Amino acid sequence: MVVEGFSGKGTDLRSDLTSLVTTRKISSLSMLAQLTGHDVESVRTVISELVEEGTLKGHFSNDGTRFFLMEVKVSEAPVVRMNEDFVIEEPDNRLWKLVFAVGIIMMIAGLVTRGYGNIDMFFENLGSGLFMMGLAVMAVGWLQVGRHTKSAVE
Repeated sequence: MVVEGFSGKGTDLRSDLTSLVTTRKISSLSMLAQLTGHDVESVRTVISELVEEGTLKGHFSNDGTRFFLMEVKVSEAPVVRMNEDFVIEEPDNRLWKLVFAVGIIMMIAGLVTRGYGNIDMFFENLGSGLFMMGLAVMAVGWLQVGRHTKSAVE
């Protein structure tokens, strides 16, 4: 593994670990051991000594495989304020429910009109056309209600 600016050939393990942890921000003890050419236990021991003498300020993770510095670097990114009054609005589906209902009414009217087909062929054709248009209107209303309800859930 290659870390820019670090040769790993330093004679002092303490200075190598200090530079790797503070300047390169490497927290993994296994990676530190690999870079310095020592075992993990000796790296952990040396870092503990550095913490005790005050050279490094930080703590080990709960499982003991990482060392985290105490200095927290504050980001220079702008702070985005969250709107505290965030409310999820229910979509207004009344129009599409009305379109759906009109489609069903048109289908029923088409079936009733088609029943008068015994009187004249015109009523049968009119009823079939009304039924098919009602089916199309109902499908559009149904799809739009489903689409608006789905977007509210997401």
